[in-house]
Amino acid sequence: MSPLFGPSAESILERGTPAPGTIVGIEVTMVGGGEDSSATRIDEYAVESNGTVYGVRQWLEPLREVRLGMPVTLRVDGKAAVIEWGTAGPSGWKSVKAPAPGITDNRAGDDRPNGLKNARKQGRAVSVEILELVKRSVMFGIAEVTDARCRVTPADGEPYEATVPKFDPPFYASHLVNVGEVVPGWQFKGLLNESLVLDWPAAAVANPGVGVAGNQSTAGTIPALQSAMSSDDSPSSEAEIPAFASGLMAKLGVPVGDGGTDYDDVVSWDTFVQMERDIAWKGIGRKQLEEHAVSLGIPAGEWKAAEKRWQLRMGQDMGLAMKYGPAVSHP
Repeated sequence: MSPLFGPSAESILERGTPAPGTIVGIEVTMVGGGEDSSATRIDEYAVESNGTVYGVRQWLEPLREVRLGMPVTLRVDGKAAVIEWGTAGPSGWKSVKAPAPGITDNRAGDDRPNGLKNARKQGRAVSVEILELVKRSVMFGIAEVTDARCRVTPADGEPYEATVPKFDPPFYASHLVNVGEVVPGWQFKGLLNESLVLDWPAAAVANPGVGVAGNQSTAGTIPALQSAMSSDDSPSSEAEIPAFASGLMAKLGVPVGDGGTDYDDVVSWDTFVQMERDIAWKGIGRKQLEEHAVSLGIPAGEWKAAEKRWQLRMGQDMGLAMKYGPAVSHP
């Protein structure tokens, strides 16, 4: 063990003592983000084992099956522990202060890191019943999202119906995506009209759903890929842009392109995709980007410029952009 940096996840897995544990706290936060980078989601867990509560930052997989109160196995070395569950490895691991019991998540989606926190302060409590889940096309018909038609019942008013667009609850509440499910929420006045925010942490604390599989129906999908996806979720053939979408994009002046990846770039397409996938799935923050890029063979100081080059190419070639989504959508 290093006196400066403490144990590594690998050393704990190698020499740590196995111990049964229970997840008693989940905390989700968004960090970073700015003009040159997107925010990174951080998942941390409080895991009780034999009377001790350990704080663990770690990327767990399959994420949509993680539940408050679920049993896990720990590898314990002193005051540090690594979770052994599912297909989880030590990705993004760090020993941290244990989160508070229950679920702490102030988001109303990743793009609104304090949306729920603000809604709780400004809004009035409502109950929300899911009446219908409706898929709709986006991105010229290339992808799908799910909207939820709901019945909203205020504590001191008449019920009404509302639609929650792009309905995709956080991982710890994915078992609550069912028609007829009632979850708490908050109604408050936004800039232009009334807004509705669902309180998924409160819903999952009330109904943790240990052992209940997550509902995959709200996860964003690409219909053009579905027939080409094999059982391990890997594309078995190249996705094609639907003909009607190609025609519409042509009318709007959106370049379609041929999806070619053979560019004379010091960072190849495969390496770019691997880096993007690791950022998304391994919880790599801004401070670790340079070190991780170099570990993949990317020249020092080159990643940020390479990322911009590939993003520009995808913006000019929809065929290439279509390859990106499925390539980074799994670890």
